Amino acid sequence: MLLLTLFIAVFIVMVWTVVILFSLPLWGAIVPTVLLVAIVIGAYLYQRHLASKAARDIERELGVQADAQLQSVRPDQQEEIQAMQAEFSKALQSLKSSKLARARQGKDALSVLPWYMIIGPPGSGKSTALRNSGIQFPYLSARGGGVKGVGGTRNCEWWLTNEGVILDTAGRYTTEDDDREEWLSFLDMLKRNRPRKPVNGLVVAVSVGELIGIDEEQTVQLAQTIRERVDEVMERLKMIVPVYVMFTKCDLLAGFVDLFGDLAKTERGQIWGFTLRPEDAREAIGETFAVRFDELAEVVEQRSIVRLGSERHPETRERIFRFPQQFEGLRGNLIEFVQALFAENVYADTPVMRGVYFTSGTQEGSPIDRVMNKMAEAFGIRRTTTPSGSRPAVESRSYFLRDMFADVVFPDQNLAMRSSAEVQRQKRMQLAYAGGCLAVALLILLFPAMSFFENRKFIQTTRVMAQALKLEEANKEGGAGKMVDAMMPMRQQLDQLLLWKEDGPPTGMRFGMYRGDDLLGPLGAFYGATVRRVLVDPVLTGDLKDAKTWVAKSREDERPSANSYALYFDRLKLHLLLSGPRTPREPELGEAEREWIVNSLRERWGRKAGFTESAHRTTQMANHIDLYVKLLAQDSTLAFTRNDQVVRDVRVVLDRLPFSELALAQLISEVSRKKDQYDVTLSSILGSSAQHIKDGHIKEPQDAPGRVRAAFTRRAWEKIVAPKLEHPLQGADIWVLDKDADSTNEIELARQERALRSAYYKQYIEEWQEFLSKLSMKAPTDTTVALAMLEDLTRGEPPLLGKLFRAVAFNVRLGGEQEEGKSDAEGMLDKLKQKLGPKGKAIETGVRFANGKLADDGPPSEEEVRDYTADDVEPAFAGLLKFGAAPPQAKGPDAPPPEAIPLDIYQEQLQFLRDAQRASMESQSETAAMMTRVQTARVSIQTLIQAQEGWRPLIHSLLWPPIEAISELTIKEQGGKASDQWCSEVANAFKQKLAGHYPFNRNGQDAAVADVGDFYRFESGTLWGFYGGVLKSHVEQSGTRFKFVTRAGRAGGNMYYGSVLSFLARSREISESLFAPRDAEPGVKFAFHIRPSPKLSSIRFTVDGQTVEYNNGPEEWHNFEWPGKGGKAVGATIRVRNNQGKTETLEQEGEWGLFRLMEEGTPSVAGAGRTFSVTWAMPSLDTEVVIDFRPTRSASPFFGVSTGRTPKMMQPFRAPGMSPPRVIAKGGVGCSG
Repeated sequence: MLLLTLFIAVFIVMVWTVVILFSLPLWGAIVPTVLLVAIVIGAYLYQRHLASKAARDIERELGVQADAQLQSVRPDQQEEIQAMQAEFSKALQSLKSSKLARARQGKDALSVLPWYMIIGPPGSGKSTALRNSGIQFPYLSARGGGVKGVGGTRNCEWWLTNEGVILDTAGRYTTEDDDREEWLSFLDMLKRNRPRKPVNGLVVAVSVGELIGIDEEQTVQLAQTIRERVDEVMERLKMIVPVYVMFTKCDLLAGFVDLFGDLAKTERGQIWGFTLRPEDAREAIGETFAVRFDELAEVVEQRSIVRLGSERHPETRERIFRFPQQFEGLRGNLIEFVQALFAENVYADTPVMRGVYFTSGTQEGSPIDRVMNKMAEAFGIRRTTTPSGSRPAVESRSYFLRDMFADVVFPDQNLAMRSSAEVQRQKRMQLAYAGGCLAVALLILLFPAMSFFENRKFIQTTRVMAQALKLEEANKEGGAGKMVDAMMPMRQQLDQLLLWKEDGPPTGMRFGMYRGDDLLGPLGAFYGATVRRVLVDPVLTGDLKDAKTWVAKSREDERPSANSYALYFDRLKLHLLLSGPRTPREPELGEAEREWIVNSLRERWGRKAGFTESAHRTTQMANHIDLYVKLLAQDSTLAFTRNDQVVRDVRVVLDRLPFSELALAQLISEVSRKKDQYDVTLSSILGSSAQHIKDGHIKEPQDAPGRVRAAFTRRAWEKIVAPKLEHPLQGADIWVLDKDADSTNEIELARQERALRSAYYKQYIEEWQEFLSKLSMKAPTDTTVALAMLEDLTRGEPPLLGKLFRAVAFNVRLGGEQEEGKSDAEGMLDKLKQKLGPKGKAIETGVRFANGKLADDGPPSEEEVRDYTADDVEPAFAGLLKFGAAPPQAKGPDAPPPEAIPLDIYQEQLQFLRDAQRASMESQSETAAMMTRVQTARVSIQTLIQAQEGWRPLIHSLLWPPIEAISELTIKEQGGKASDQWCSEVANAFKQKLAGHYPFNRNGQDAAVADVGDFYRFESGTLWGFYGGVLKSHVEQSGTRFKFVTRAGRAGGNMYYGSVLSFLARSREISESLFAPRDAEPGVKFAFHIRPSPKLSSIRFTVDGQTVEYNNGPEEWHNFEWPGKGGKAVGATIRVRNNQGKTETLEQEGEWGLFRLMEEGTPSVAGAGRTFSVTWAMPSLDTEVVIDFRPTRSASPFFGVSTGRTPKMMQPFRAPGMSPPRVIAKGGVGCSG
C-alpha cells in the first residue's frame, strides 16, 4: 500500500509538471490527481474491508469447527465442550475490546495482529514460559493460563495478547498425529483468511531436561520430530517463518539459580542467548551455533567468577563454581539438536533459525548435577540429583523470558516470508501487476505525447498540402481536371476537420493537444479560395459573358424559347446564389441550394475535357464544390461580387415568358431528387419476371431501361406533387426574378398556376403512353424456355400481365378531386366538355359570351379550351384499362366478384397452352394435341386482339409474340420428332435392307422380296405406316402427287422440306407397281408369248419353276406370275435348241431372276399399251429370241405406272429421289451414317 501511495504521488507530481511546463489546461492534471487519490482511498478502504472480512471469517470457521466438534463428542462431554466454547468466545471479545486491539481496529484484531505458534514436546514448559513471560494478556482462563481452543485448535491453548496471538500447541502434537485433519483444516483457514502472513513465527520449546542424559541418536530423533511439524506448518501455509529455539527449564541445571539468583527483576527479563541477523541465518547452523554457544559459555564463566567472589555460602559457591561445567556439558547435544532441526532439505524450504534462547519459567523439580553424576558414574556411585533436603529454599522466578518476546519475537512479525515456490508465484504476479501499472502509467503519459505528435504531424501534412497545391496551380498544366485531383487531399483534410468539429476529434488527438479548430479557419479560407478560382470562377465568368450576348441578341418584346428560358434562368440563379451582397428575398445556402449548385456545376464541368472521360474525376469535382458551398455559407468573403447590371438585364428578358413553364420543370426535377424511389420501371412492377418483356428503350447494352419518372407516378403525385399543385408557385424559385408569390397579381398567379397544372397532367399522360409504347413480350427460343415463360405468365394472382395492367391502372387513376379554385358549376362544366369532346368548344364559347368575354378576347383557342386535370388521365387509357384492369371493386363480405375482362381470356388460353406444352414434353404422343391447342389459341387470341381499338398495337406486342413463337416451336419440335422417327423407322430401314440392292441397283445383290414388300406395303408397310401416323396431318395426297396441309396457322412446308413430297410420289409409284389392290404381298401377273424363230427348233422359258416350251407351233399367250408359288427353285431361264440340235441357255438366279433376265435382253415398248417385248441375242447359235410380255395391270414393276415415250426397264426403282431423304423436317437433324 505504501509503495502504491508513493508511486501515485510521484506520478501526480509528474503530471502536474507536464501540465505546468507545457501550459496545458489544468483539467489535464486535476482529473488524474482526483482519480489517483480516489484510487488510494479506495485501496485503503478495501484493505480495511478485507481485514474485517478475514477476522469475521476466522471466527466463523472456528465456530463451524466447534459446532462440528460438539456434534461428534459423547453426550456426557458436550457440556464441557460448550463451556470451552463460551470461554473461547469470551476471550476473543476481551481481545477486541482491549486498548491496544482497539488501536488496531478492535474487531479486526484477529486479522491484523501477528500470530505465533509454540511447538515442543510434552513437559517442555511452554505454558509455564508464556505464563511467566511478563506479557500482558487481556484475558486468562480460570486456571490462570491460555484459553482452551475449539475445533481444529482444541488441543491448543490460545494466549491472546495485546501484541499478538500465540497458539500453544499441545505437547503431543509434536510427537503424535491425533486430530491431524482438523489441525490441517485450521491451517488452511489461516492461509485463506490471512493470505499475506498466516503465521508470523514459530517458537520451538525444548526442555533442557530432555537433552540431559540422552545420546546423540535420541537428540537427532527429537529434533527431526519437531522439524516434521515445522515443515508441515511451512508447507501447508506456503511460508518460511523465523524459528525461535527456546531451551526451557534451565533451572534444572545445578547452580543456575545460584548463579543468576542475584539478578534484579528487570535484569531477569533480559535475553540469555543470541539472535541471528536474517542474512546470517542461512550459514552453517551447527558452526554458527557452536561459536555463539562458546561465547555464552565464556560469559557464564566470567559471571561465575564474579559471583564466587560475592557468595559466602560454601555449598552455593560450589554450585556456582560447577555451573559453567554443567552448561558446557550441554554443548554436544545442543549442537546436534540444532543441526538436525535446521538441516538443509533440497526438496523443500529450510526453516530460518532466528535465534536460540535459554530460559526458565519457574523453579520446579530437582536440579541435575551433570558433573557429579559423571564423577559418580566414574567411581560407580549412584548420584543423579541434589537431595531435596540439601537444597536451599528459593523464590520461584522467571528468567530470560520477557525481552525474548517483547524485543525479538513480536518486533519480528514482518520477517515471515513466502516459500520459494510461493515467492516465485507471487513474484510473477507482482511482475504482472507492476507491468500493468507501468503500462497504465505509460499509457496515461503516452496518450498526451501521442496526441502532441499526431497534431504536429497533421499540421505539417496540411502545410505540405497547401504548398503542393500552390505549386500545382502555378504550373497551369493539365487544367482544371488536374487541379481537381490535386485538391482532393486538402478536401479530405477539411472534411475531416469539419467532421471533428461536429463530433469531436479522435481520442488519439485529444488530451488538450488538439489544434484542428484553430487550423480550420485558415485552411477553409485557402481551400475555398482555390476551389473558387479553379472551378467556380470560370463558369460564372462564362455565364456573365453569355448572358450579355443573349440579352443583346434578344429583340424587344421577343419571347425567349423554353430552352433558353430554362438555361439562363438557371445561370441567373447560380450567379445569385454564389455572389453578394444578398437581398432579403434570397434564400440562405441550405442543403437544397447546395445540392442544386453542385448538380449544376457538375453538369457543366462534366461536358468539358478532362471530365468527360473520367466519371470518378467528375464526382471528385462535385465533392470540391459541395465543400466550397458549405464554407461559403459560413464565410461570405468566399462569395463573388454580383454584377447587378447583368442581373437586371436578364430578368427583363426572362419576365417575357410565364414562370409556370419553368416551375413545372423544377417540380419534376425536385421529385426526381427525392431519396424515396418513386420511379416506375418494369423491374419495380414485375420484379424478376420483367425478363419476359422486351423494353424498346434499350437498343444498345449501355442504354438505360425505360422508366416513368418519379413526378408522374401516383405515389409521388399523392405525397408530393398534388399538394404542391394546389399552389405550385409558392416556394418556387420566383425570387430569381426578384419577385415573390405574395406580391404577384392574384389573377396572373392563378392563370400561371392553372397553366402549370394543365401542362403537368398532359405530360403525365404522355409519359405513360411513351413508356408503354416501347413494351413487347419476348418470344421464347425453345420449348423449355417456352414452358418456363408460360408458367411465369400464368403464375400468381394477378399473373404477370395482370400486374402490369394493374400498375398502369393504379398510376393513371388520379381523378376524383376537383381543382381548388373552381366552383361547382365550373367543375360540372369541365366534365361536360370532356364528355362532349369537340362539341365542348361551343359550350365554352357560349359561357364566355354569357360572361361578356367574347367581345374582348375573341373566340377561344384550342389551348384555352383544353385544360388538363387529374380527371383527364384515366380516360386517356380507358381502352387499355378496359382490356386488362378490372374497375375498382367494393370491399367486404358482400362485395360482388371482380368483373371479367378480356385479359382473362388470354390468361385462360395461356393456361391451356402451358398444360399442353407440359404434357407434350412428357410424352411424344401428346404432340398432336399440342398442335390442336396452339391452333385454337391462335384463333382465339387473334380474335381478341382484333377486337381492341386504339390500343391494338400495344396489346398485340404484349399478347402475340409468345403465341407466335410457341406455334413455331411446336411445329419445329414436332418436325424434329418426326425427323428422328423418320430416320429410325424409314431411312435406316431402307439403308440397311434395300439401298444398294437389286432392283434399286442393277449391279447389287438381290434385296429380299419380303423386305421390299414390308417397306412399300400400303398402310402397314414401313413407309406408308409412318406416313399415316406422322406425315398425313401435314402432307396429303392429291392424285398422283402430294402437297402440304396448313396447320396451326402454318403450312406444312414451313415444317418439312419439299423433297418429302417427291419421295412420297416416287414411293407411291413403286407401291402401286408391286401391290395389286387388296394384295398383301408384292407380285405381278403377266402374260407372254414366244415369237417363232426359223433357226430354232425349241425355246423353253422358265420363271420360278413355271415352264413353257415352244416348238414353233401356233403362237399362244401364257400366264405366269412373279414371284412363283410352290416353293420351287427361284430364278428365270431361257433355253434354246437349233435345228442341228445345238443348245444355248440364258439363266438368272434369285427372287429377282426374271427382272435380271429381262435387263440382260433389250426391252422395247410399242405405243402406250401395256405390252412390251424383250429380245435376247444367242450369239453361239447366231440367232435371237423375242418374247412379248403383257402385265395384267397398267402399273407393274417393269416400267412403273406409266411407261412414257422413253420407258426404262425398272424405272420406278431407279428414278432420281428414290432413296429416302436424310432429313425431312426443317427443325430436325439429318440421319446419321
